[in-house]
Amino acid sequence: MSQRRSQRLASQSSEQLIRQSSQVSESTQKSSRKKKEDSPKNLDLTGDRLNICLLLLLYTLQGVPMGLSSTVAFSLTEKGASFADQGVFSLASWPFSLKILWAPMIDALYVKKIGQRRTWLIPLQLLVGIALFILSGNLEQMIDSGAKLGDAKPLAMTFFSIYFLLASQDVAVDGWAITMLKRENVGLASTCNAVGQTLGFFASFTGFLVLNAREYCDLKGFVKFWSAMFFASSLAVFLKREDMGRMEEIVGVKETYRQGIKMMSLRNVRSLALILLTRHVAFSPAESLTQLKLLEKGVPKTFLASMNALIAPLNIMMPMVSAKWTAGAKPLKVILNTFVYRGIACAFASVVVVAWTQVIRGDGEDTINYEKASSNVFFSGLVLAWMCVSSALSTVQFVGVMSFFSKVSDESIGGTYMTLLNTLSNLGSKIAETFVLFFVDFVSEKRCDGASSSISTCSTKNERDMCVEAGGKCHLDDGHYHTFVLLSPVLALAWVVWQRKRVQKLSASPLDEWHLSTSRKK
Repeated sequence: MSQRRSQRLASQSSEQLIRQSSQVSESTQKSSRKKKEDSPKNLDLTGDRLNICLLLLLYTLQGVPMGLSSTVAFSLTEKGASFADQGVFSLASWPFSLKILWAPMIDALYVKKIGQRRTWLIPLQLLVGIALFILSGNLEQMIDSGAKLGDAKPLAMTFFSIYFLLASQDVAVDGWAITMLKRENVGLASTCNAVGQTLGFFASFTGFLVLNAREYCDLKGFVKFWSAMFFASSLAVFLKREDMGRMEEIVGVKETYRQGIKMMSLRNVRSLALILLTRHVAFSPAESLTQLKLLEKGVPKTFLASMNALIAPLNIMMPMVSAKWTAGAKPLKVILNTFVYRGIACAFASVVVVAWTQVIRGDGEDTINYEKASSNVFFSGLVLAWMCVSSALSTVQFVGVMSFFSKVSDESIGGTYMTLLNTLSNLGSKIAETFVLFFVDFVSEKRCDGASSSISTCSTKNERDMCVEAGGKCHLDDGHYHTFVLLSPVLALAWVVWQRKRVQKLSASPLDEWHLSTSRKK
């Protein structure tokens, strides 16, 4: 996922992924593999430069609809949508958490003359382009209806369809990345993933908000532009040929599903699943709610967009900077080393919200000038510091997890294996995010601010409609938000104590214990 809801997704950070030949004995494989993992290698980009550019393009475009959905989320909050409405809209990105259900078909079904991955990528790119073109003419009206009428379902269904196409594309790209690049460069796929999606998210979220604030473009034209980019990318995929020699024997759909079930039966995969499904719990309140809470309190979305623009270089550079921590034999170690620090950064979000409250109270004017208040140097520095630290820690952990996924994935079913692991990671993130949005909305007291009538609460839909009609907006009290956010360091520490031995054990596991191919030979 944005919503770092996004997020999401696949391959490895700059380490070398070298497979041993099947003729070498098992003991020789383990010894050789250990030596290769423990010693750094020099990358040879000869012949792979265009492949890296294509991967960057595909991953960048995957980040675009994610950025657009974040723009929609901001607009919904700005126009008075509740956290429950945001919870409904957050369901739109769930296909990334469910794609394992159809990933085996994408791995196993293809037209040989076109290529295993191009068979899917070409039509998927075209369909996303068509969907965005149609959406461009209706998006603004759908946002207004979702915010004012409290019905975000049409928006959620529309973006759910787009995310479904993107999740399918993600399966194909992840699988193609493993065979597109030379074996010694496979680790660069995760760098393309992290950098590309960051660029796409930044361009379609921060980029749009900044350009729109200066009246350089409107939402309709912006979405149409990216629609054209998807059409262009389908041509780039069409012109690229696949190296089918890198693929092992392709099995049928039933066999692929059987292998997927067998993957879940692996002890290491089940153990890793527990880590992935629980690791977002400590961070979700701060990372899902804080920017929405600031918008609710009047912080201009252009200010938050500017802050996101300032940290964009950090987001782009962190995957490469963090390679020295994530490219070793135990990339999961970075998770343990940064987990509590990320929890502390999440708790700092509470300070940011309180600081904004103090800034607008100290303005001294009857009518609050939110643009002027957001230019307060102390508050701006506070927000920037929080975003930088939070984003850096989140990115380091993301790259570490993706690196581990590529390290242990079985190349014979690369797309499905990577998809399973990414699905588990995304599922943990989405469950935590959606639950937090609905739960905080449910337990918080709702009040009507700025209405010309005597309406003061928004406990029911009728009261909410009356508040909006009277020119007011429904806001939630801050108490439960601060409670959940301040618990982040405690929950992070508890998670580390609980999962440390499990993480260390998985990091030390030999690759053979993760591979179905080894199991079949045995």
